[in-house]
Amino acid sequence: MTARPPARRPPPPSLPPLNLHPKTHLSDSLLLTGTFPITLGAYTFLHPRARLSSVHGPITIGAHCIISEKASIIATTPAGVKLGDYVVVETAGRVEGGEVKEGGQVGVGAVVEGVVER
Repeated sequence: MTARPPARRPPPPSLPPLNLHPKTHLSDSLLLTGTFPITLGAYTFLHPRARLSSVHGPITIGAHCIISEKASIIATTPAGVKLGDYVVVETAGRVEGGEVKEGGQVGVGAVVEGVVER
């Protein structure tokens, strides 16, 4: 009986280009995918299991933002997603393209496409 060599695992997907302020806090279970840049401002906090996907465009998140657990920020167009300063995306909230202006809030389980004013 001959032993088989261990099966090779595919390499993990590469991370998108990240531009992080030194005071940004990232959870260890954050999911980042895509090829376009993701920019995070100062004192922005990304909770566990938050998901950022820059497959179709860049993502820019301002300073003092909170991206809650299981929230998703998904760039669905080449224009990407922009979150202004002091934006809160609540648990399981989704931003799918567009912009959330300064001080805006995305509620629990809400799905946003387009522009959200304060």
